Amino acid sequence: GTVRVFSFDIKRDGYSPEGTLSITNEADGPGGEIDTFMRMLPSGSRMSFPLASATTVEMNGPQYVHGYLRHQFGHRQTAQLNLHARARQFSSFVLLVGTVTSQTEFQPKQALVIQNKDRAIIP
Repeated sequence: GTVRVFSFDIKRDGYSPEGTLSITNEADGPGGEIDTFMRMLPSGSRMSFPLASATTVEMNGPQYVHGYLRHQFGHRQTAQLNLHARARQFSSFVLLVGTVTSQTEFQPKQALVIQNKDRAIIP
């Protein structure tokens, strides 16, 4: 994998970005985006999540795995990680936060609709 700042455009192939998603460590100062190890998974794999007891939604597209190594020396301030989601004007997307329970299944815990210059910060 490669090391990269966790800040990504939310977009569909062939379209302009709908918004951005980033993770910051506020202990490093405002806007201190974290570095993560990143690996793109082979294409062709699909993931699904339950929408209701009788309905399942299937997702496809590029999938990435990110790893973050946090260490602390001495009495340095503990990391304060925040997930930032921002939508561009006249754009929208759905942000799902949850757990990957298997290679093909995602279990959402929360969902937000981010639209038209909305900004969500999740500690």
